[in-house]
Amino acid sequence: MASSSSRRGKKAAHLLRNASPNGWISDDEERYKFGCYSKLFKVVPHKFLDVELFRREGFIFQEWLVDVGLLKFVEMTGNCYLDLVQVFYHNLKVVDGDICSRVKGVDIKIDDEIWLSLIGLKEEGFMSHERNSELNQ
Repeated sequence: MASSSSRRGKKAAHLLRNASPNGWISDDEERYKFGCYSKLFKVVPHKFLDVELFRREGFIFQEWLVDVGLLKFVEMTGNCYLDLVQVFYHNLKVVDGDICSRVKGVDIKIDDEIWLSLIGLKEEGFMSHERNSELNQ
């Protein structure tokens, strides 16, 4: 006979933190805009694939990910601080083709080289999204 357990199910502990953009955004007007926009847009945690699970189950598409250099990109795991990501996007600007932002007093600049090394992709192919490229004239 099966015994009953006193613990019905695991519940995730929700830790409330007093996170405030006061120390993250120095300009009062920008902090106000951030508060307004944060109610409209929600940042969701990143998704990733457990490629080893698919390999064990007999799938073969993960080999295609290796061939095109996307394996590192789809396997990215780790902590994601959604409040800081939201501040990053709020302060985001593109300057001379580089992504620039500022979070908690730290200037962040992501150029093509940093972006490609971060996600593990190679710079190949045509820039079809740019005007007057070889494919889009």
